[in-house]
Amino acid sequence: MIFKYVTTDLIRNPRRTLSTVSGVFLGIALTCAILFFVDGLSASMTQRALAPLQIDLQRVITALGGEAELTLSYTPKGPVVAGNKVRVQMEFKNTGDTPSNEVVIRSVLSDKLRYVSGSARVVDAAVGRTNENPFSRGATQEGWNIGTVKPKGTVQLEYQAELVSDAQLGDHDFRATFSTREILSPISANINKPIRVRDIAAQIREIKGIKFAEELYISDLAPGSLRSTNQSIKKIEGPVRIFGFDTSYTKIDSTIKILRGSQESGAAVISAEVAEKLSISLGETVSIHLPDGTIVSKKVSGIADLTGARSIFSSRNGANLEVFLYVPNSIIVDVKDFTNEILVPFQRANTTRGERVKSLPIQEIDIGLDREQLNAEPAVALKEAELIGGLVTNVAPGQGFLLNHVSNTLSVARGDASVAKQMFVFLGLPGVLLAAFLAAYAGIVLSSSQRREQAILRIRGASRKHLLSM
Repeated sequence: MIFKYVTTDLIRNPRRTLSTVSGVFLGIALTCAILFFVDGLSASMTQRALAPLQIDLQRVITALGGEAELTLSYTPKGPVVAGNKVRVQMEFKNTGDTPSNEVVIRSVLSDKLRYVSGSARVVDAAVGRTNENPFSRGATQEGWNIGTVKPKGTVQLEYQAELVSDAQLGDHDFRATFSTREILSPISANINKPIRVRDIAAQIREIKGIKFAEELYISDLAPGSLRSTNQSIKKIEGPVRIFGFDTSYTKIDSTIKILRGSQESGAAVISAEVAEKLSISLGETVSIHLPDGTIVSKKVSGIADLTGARSIFSSRNGANLEVFLYVPNSIIVDVKDFTNEILVPFQRANTTRGERVKSLPIQEIDIGLDREQLNAEPAVALKEAELIGGLVTNVAPGQGFLLNHVSNTLSVARGDASVAKQMFVFLGLPGVLLAAFLAAYAGIVLSSSQRREQAILRIRGASRKHLLSM
């Protein structure tokens, strides 16, 4: 009955019906236009935010300064009865080609165990003359310094502990770690051997959503370390920075501009500032003086403008993290030459007793994401970037940290997109309300006019039948 009444009324008043429907359609059109515009705006905001980024992720590798490992074993295994003794054996191995200096072994017992006095031994020699565990001494639980371990050398350590109560033992009950003069951060026992940087890069490239993963090495040298070898021998008085990356890296970072020549394997590319200060031309040779006294000579194959290369000059240090700190005196070699001719001398100098190397080389992997997977609003793209970042961190965990530039950028874009949506809603809502008001007003005006006309016709004698037929 109601439907029949409404249908009859709509047909009876076509002008009012048309104006009302037009208003409704206008309101819907405005609403849809706002929604589509906001959605498209969000996706375009993601692309605009990511456009300036040359490098999306930076995986900084911190395992530098020597290769070493500590293994721990204990007997008996499984459940142990209170009062029984457990024999703990540790073995420190220097697997590198340079000495490990000031090696400190630490093993902290859990509350289930107590140290057996006089049981500690290092290379069959008793250590520690008190009831205190020599591998966990004092309030700070200081470890035992076994001195220097030569390359490929091994040191055996052991002690005994007694069960306080019945317990099921595990490696966590002995909490063994080691640190050296070259490796300051303690490394736990029984962990996997550190993976080489190139192998980490290869594993990262296998992750879905990764477009490229390139090795980058950075090292700072003392003033006077870079010199010309032509007839007028000159040297750079200011600090020098040496980079190690291949031509594939140069291709993906457009801010590294080769002005003259090219980047060649086995040769070096110098900054325009170095070329000017040393009066160096293409084909001439420069010498690099390294901390251990090694001198590396390189032919100059190219001259580059690095003033805009933000990705390689951004600080990796916590105090100035991601701050652009340009070093004009710069030289570039390929990855192979850096690892063989630059990195090894630094490790050698760092493992030599005497003055410490203040600035160790930085090893990292610069990563680019497939931007097609991030072609969505910032909030969705941020979740995808964080997921990929987590997968990158899971490759060789514990060997460094991740700088997620794309997530930082998208976090800001997400906030901007949220504000933009709110603004468009507030700006679009008055338009929708205005359309509804105009539709209602037009309907009221037309219906009033129609009622007035019909009243005049009734006064002049028109019957209901006449009015319905009209």
